[in-house]
Amino acid sequence: LSVGLGLHRGLAGVAFAVPGAGVRFAAEATDRGVPAFVVFSDASLRDMARCRPSTKKSLREVHGVGDQRLVEYGEKFVEVIGEYCNANGISQDAALPSSRNKSPKAHSTFSYFDQGMSLKEVADKVGRTLSTTQGYLEEYIKEKIVVKSTRWVDESNDAKIRDAAKRVGFERLKPIFEELSGKISYDEIRIVLLCLENEESGPN
Repeated sequence: LSVGLGLHRGLAGVAFAVPGAGVRFAAEATDRGVPAFVVFSDASLRDMARCRPSTKKSLREVHGVGDQRLVEYGEKFVEVIGEYCNANGISQDAALPSSRNKSPKAHSTFSYFDQGMSLKEVADKVGRTLSTTQGYLEEYIKEKIVVKSTRWVDESNDAKIRDAAKRVGFERLKPIFEELSGKISYDEIRIVLLCLENEESGPN
């Protein structure tokens, strides 16, 4: 399984040089009418390609795979990975660096988000850029199954994004961005779509 070579367009830049597998991975998202990043982040998919988990237990060790996503998608993802590895004589369950598995910095931000801190406040607190902290927030939303995006997106923008998504679909970010005349950032759109997906899945 070649990682870092041949970006697969169907996975929005995720490096999977795996004939057919990338399409099926993307289908896990598109079948539900949501962007691929809503299911698993690019970083999570890259780690799956590196370690090639053979069980749901080993998949759970991949960075960004929380309990809820494991229940929803774990069996299918393990099946796809196993099929490809078996067909091509590739070993599975390769070790990942512990720093990637545990993502301590990301999880250290969760308590700050729990306290209602803004993105900038959390970024200042942990000494990371806003773009990096945005990634941590997206992990937080997925893992905590957050459904209220108005903690980080003002109510007016939240409503506009939801309305635009209903008109042009949830599958891709760019049509929503363009429907909003570029006046609302991609980051805010991603946050709202993640919360919408959690609403569909049903919070615990």
